[in-house]
Amino acid sequence: PVQRIMKYQLLLKDFLKYYSKAGRNVEELQKAVEVMCFVPKRCNDMMNVSRLQGFEGKITAQGKLLQQDTFSVSEQDGSILSKARERRVFLFEQLVIFSEPLEKKKGIPLPGYTFKNSIKV
Repeated sequence: PVQRIMKYQLLLKDFLKYYSKAGRNVEELQKAVEVMCFVPKRCNDMMNVSRLQGFEGKITAQGKLLQQDTFSVSEQDGSILSKARERRVFLFEQLVIFSEPLEKKKGIPLPGYTFKNSIKV
């Protein structure tokens, strides 16, 4: 399970600390810690991408996911700026995808996003 990944990261950091204090070679352990710091972010990114609904096309054809986060996005219609709306933005190598969080059910947000728009990079 994904929750264990964080435990592995902590264990490796402890190993690194004690190996370092003992004067042992820590090069390989440092590489392992770097990988285990990267893995949770990558898992989170992939889970969020998999929750995207309504995107027509191959998400894998958009290249590597470079960044993703929640932003307040406004649209301009002439000289009028619309009210800011919460959007989940996915930045791929080929495309930026704007999505909207799914409606809340009984005040609890649902884990997913609805495709709204995209911009080619």
